[in-house]
Amino acid sequence: MKTIDIIFLVLAAIGIIQGFMLIAALLQRSLRRKTNYYLVAAIFFIIYLVIEFVLLRRTFLSDIPFFYSSRYGVWLLIGPLLYIYTRSVTDQHPEGRSRFLHFLPFLIFTVLIPLLFGAYLIHKHSVTYGMLTLLMRDFKYVSGFNYFYSYLFIAQFIHAAVYLSLSLKIIKSHTSQLKQAYSNLEVINLNWLKLLISSFIVLISICILFFIIIINGSYYERWMDYIYLLPMIIIIYLIAYKSLQQPQLFAQNEADLNGKKYKDSKLSPEQSLQYKSILENYMSEHKPQRNSELKLSELAESTGIPVRHLSQVLNEQFKQNFYDFINNYRIRDAKELMKSKTGMNILEIAYQVGFNNKTSFNNYFKKISEITPKEYRASLGN
Repeated sequence: MKTIDIIFLVLAAIGIIQGFMLIAALLQRSLRRKTNYYLVAAIFFIIYLVIEFVLLRRTFLSDIPFFYSSRYGVWLLIGPLLYIYTRSVTDQHPEGRSRFLHFLPFLIFTVLIPLLFGAYLIHKHSVTYGMLTLLMRDFKYVSGFNYFYSYLFIAQFIHAAVYLSLSLKIIKSHTSQLKQAYSNLEVINLNWLKLLISSFIVLISICILFFIIIINGSYYERWMDYIYLLPMIIIIYLIAYKSLQQPQLFAQNEADLNGKKYKDSKLSPEQSLQYKSILENYMSEHKPQRNSELKLSELAESTGIPVRHLSQVLNEQFKQNFYDFINNYRIRDAKELMKSKTGMNILEIAYQVGFNNKTSFNNYFKKISEITPKEYRASLGN
């Protein structure tokens, strides 16, 4: 066995073990968050692809044709699973049993057709080498079934890419809605999921290009398999790392999103102005923006304004969402602290007014003031 094969097998073994440990951890958390089941299933099938590749490469499973056909269809599952998971964590649950329609292509092309129409008639050589049989130009190994599934192998990546693109669109929409309810997006943002899905899209793009080159150029070497497999192992590592670094990502979130239109609201213009005055007085007197984890629901409870009405007042009276409203107050607060010539440095001021890190503070300060906190302080002569 070549050195590169040994290295890959070691990495694959570590990835597989880590993947199953991650599944066990997610299943335990799924007792509280059922949506994790979709992510668990996606991770399982990624592990399955790695195991299947390793075993078939060693020809351990050449007598089990189902592994041949599953190689050509598992991505028909991974795309829909991540799409449904994304909808679930953003509170856009698919209605009823309709979610199962997303899995029909997998059932048809990976289970029913192979079992009913000839997967067990495929030559062993074709089972072991899969679509590479097409490159050998030896037609005694190539059946119509073989041709069909070789091109399905590429089509499944395009299918997955469509689902993943839709998932990114959902995340983008959800992020804008979060700003209606939270003043700090660092804990609850879905950047990790965006990174995960983007990683899959990059992997899929590489794979499609890789297979097009193989088919059209009739060129292949064994080491090229790792272009396909290693990124999947890296993705397992990525999910495992994120689950350890930020375990709250996979825990149940409170989501109080109020980004909808207010066409059915019974809030009168007079009451809206009254709520605006109450809110401004409360912000001036109590400085709730200094709570770095402040939520819309908490501010509503403190001011006595109903949550939906508070969201409406922010949108209509201040022309801002909750996130921008609170962070504007934080920047005002920071400027006052700088003017007072306190002994606090910029980082201490950032924490004092409710930001969780200097980067977020600097970025938002510059967005509001068009200069950095350091430049603003210098302009004061402090």
